[in-house]
Amino acid sequence: MKRAYVKWLIAVMVIILLIGMVYTLEHQTINRLKNQTTKTKNSGNQTTLKAAITSNQNTQSSAAMSSRSTSHVDSRQSQSSDDKMQSTKLWSTTKLTQLDNFIASWGVTMAQSYKRYYPENGAGEMNYYGVSYPRDLAKNNFAVDDHQVNMGLSQDGSGHYDYNIVAIYSDSADKNVAMNAHLYFFTIHEGRPVVLVTQQNQGMPDNLIHFKETANVDLKSEFQNLVNP
Repeated sequence: MKRAYVKWLIAVMVIILLIGMVYTLEHQTINRLKNQTTKTKNSGNQTTLKAAITSNQNTQSSAAMSSRSTSHVDSRQSQSSDDKMQSTKLWSTTKLTQLDNFIASWGVTMAQSYKRYYPENGAGEMNYYGVSYPRDLAKNNFAVDDHQVNMGLSQDGSGHYDYNIVAIYSDSADKNVAMNAHLYFFTIHEGRPVVLVTQQNQGMPDNLIHFKETANVDLKSEFQNLVNP
């Protein structure tokens, strides 16, 4: 009886020991799994954070590139707009300089010497058989092809006159021309370039200064090309 009790007691202790070992192993396994899960989560969070940072950097880079591109386009558009405004101007100081150069060489071929009186160029006051332009433009006593018209000065070719004058040249200061001096008005008439000329050297019954469009092909062509390049 006593021996049987001892065996039973040993068996119970072995069972308890085994249960303890199983519990310990299970607890260690659970802790290991928890640690792995935590590491996986941390790794995932770090990956997500890196992805977010990379995405933000890419967004900022794209925004900067877009801003530079937009700025470049705006700059090109602005430049294009300025160029377009320049090209649509009927007259400018650049064109005037080109006309000066042409008149100088053209005058030589015609054996004539011209000065520009408008815009003023240091030539002094014109004396064209008793009248002076542009001063006497205020008299408004002009005719073109025997029809009375009004004329006025214009720096860029625009204006409300029948003929908007952008330049005035004459060879009246040349003592060799005697009574054959020329007076040229370079004008814009209804949006188109017209070179008017007169050689009138005395008063007319209608008290008008009579002009007509020049017949000189070279002069007409040069002015037309300058106004409408």
